[in-house]
Amino acid sequence: MKKLVVLALILALASPLFAQNRAALSVVCNVSGAQVFVENRLAGSTLPNLSVLLPAGTYNIKVQKAGYQPFEASVTLTIAGTQLPVTLIPLGQSAPPPPSSTYLLSVTANVQNATVAINAIPSGRTPLNIGLSPGTYTVTVSAPGMSDFAQQILVSNSPIAISATLMPLLVSFAFVVPQALQSLDARGQLVAPIQAWVDGAQLQQTGPASFAGSVVPGNHVFKLASGGIKLESTFNLQPGRSWTIEAGVGLSIK
Repeated sequence: MKKLVVLALILALASPLFAQNRAALSVVCNVSGAQVFVENRLAGSTLPNLSVLLPAGTYNIKVQKAGYQPFEASVTLTIAGTQLPVTLIPLGQSAPPPPSSTYLLSVTANVQNATVAINAIPSGRTPLNIGLSPGTYTVTVSAPGMSDFAQQILVSNSPIAISATLMPLLVSFAFVVPQALQSLDARGQLVAPIQAWVDGAQLQQTGPASFAGSVVPGNHVFKLASGGIKLESTFNLQPGRSWTIEAGVGLSIK
């Protein structure tokens, strides 16, 4: 009788310890009614998921249902529990392709054949389509005579399209009439107002005989008028330096 009591006590004490060493294996399935086998022993059916308690360890899991391709995997179950995602594929269908490791970046611009650099590395010309791995990138679009376009992007799980608008790189200039050529009265005032134009547009005055403005790179017609004097010349202005149009016998670049 004492032996039976001791055995019952041992079993009562051992049961909580045994339960503590077991962990949950959760089979997350896309269909209901699939049979789940653990080490070739039926553990239950999905509803559409199934959870079973097992001692920690490595197990061979099979999931099957009539009309579907069987699923099989080796799973290592930890004390914290393990979740096994299962997608059963109908017979006659192929498995979906694995997720793409690269995503499409499309770059267009208002300038054809603009240069595209990705993280400062030349990568092609617009319009450009290129695959990028997930990550953060700086995309720069540039073209001669245009200001650069730059945008930072985060490639994660979908295609990205960039439409770059490049603006003309303006060239600044000054347009001046030396004091020696100015017609002044006894009080030092201009006898006749001085006016200046570029490509037919009147320039903003920065002084009685000085003007300033900005234009896109290229050829431009400058004109000066004061009283009965009219001077006109064409100059090619390009970025990279300061330009001064000076009046003399004619108009010249200084």
